[in-house]
Amino acid sequence: MRHTIHVLALAMLLPLAAQAAAPAAPAASPTAAPAPGKIAFDRWCAECHAAGVGHPGAQQLERLRGAKLALLEARNDLAPEFIRYVVRHGQNAMPPYRPSEISDTQLDQIAQYLVRNQPAPGKRRR
Repeated sequence: MRHTIHVLALAMLLPLAAQAAAPAAPAASPTAAPAPGKIAFDRWCAECHAAGVGHPGAQQLERLRGAKLALLEARNDLAPEFIRYVVRHGQNAMPPYRPSEISDTQLDQIAQYLVRNQPAPGKRRR
């Protein structure tokens, strides 16, 4: 009798264990995983260029260029070539970053992320 109870309990638990061990289905939401450029920006740039107090890159840009141009993630006037140049060569207090620090692939991802707000070609910037 005791053996039968154990077998029945095991038979009921095995499907649950198999279901728990199965890999989870990918999230249906397209916003579930951040873009590679956002991940690279957060890793390499956000420390200085994120919003808020304590981010010297954003604060310096606000002092020099005004609040509208302070946050790189909100801008719609950056060219990918300019972003790559500034990252590789530095500018003012920003140091240059070597390819051994930020790879060319990561830099391209950051540039594409930052230009995502660009107006469509032929549209006038404001």
